[in-house]
Amino acid sequence: MTLESVPTDDLSPVLLKEVEDFLDSQDTGHPFQFPQWAGSGTRVILFRKDGRIRWLGSFGVQMPLSRRFPWMRALIANRGPVCDDHQLWEAAAEELAQNMREESFAYLDVVPEWVWQTDGDHPSFADHAKWQAIGKQRASLRLDLRASEDEISANFRKVSRYEVRRAERFGTTVSAASSDTEIEEFLSIYQRMAIQKGFTPDSIDDSRRIIYWLTGSESRGRS
Repeated sequence: MTLESVPTDDLSPVLLKEVEDFLDSQDTGHPFQFPQWAGSGTRVILFRKDGRIRWLGSFGVQMPLSRRFPWMRALIANRGPVCDDHQLWEAAAEELAQNMREESFAYLDVVPEWVWQTDGDHPSFADHAKWQAIGKQRASLRLDLRASEDEISANFRKVSRYEVRRAERFGTTVSAASSDTEIEEFLSIYQRMAIQKGFTPDSIDDSRRIIYWLTGSESRGRS
């Protein structure tokens, strides 16, 4: 098995389109794995089979002990790597761990987004001496937006439907940002919310770049 590693800043338009098409095709794909979300210094690592991408991760390089100890490096994938084939996912992850060991990385941190199957068939590293679970298991809910508005509303909890109707009575409206002014207003709200909630906001420049990518990509998203 041969893994390819490409700095995010060096992705060609052809390879970037191939990466996007692969992530869109996978049930376990996650927005944070798109290279456009990544900052400078990150890398895309992928595996091909029969010429097609079958496993892919967008990884950031971090220095756990700060820049005072630059030789201590860690490779981290947020919501990845991505691959719907469980056996291939595990084999490629083991190969990546070996490659990173040869590059003297201190540790490899992966957080794959596995969609739960009723048969419980998903990669497990519980019995692997080389892998260790960190923290408690997390879970998130996915909403299929291809359903009709009535179908989506019917699946809401009763209290959620009540809150939606309550917001409507107060005249609350939601619309996609359509101008630079509205995008800047959204970023301002985001900063104020970070202060109110006590969390560290992402870089405004990075957030602005991501929003313009999202709004400029057909069917990708809105701010």
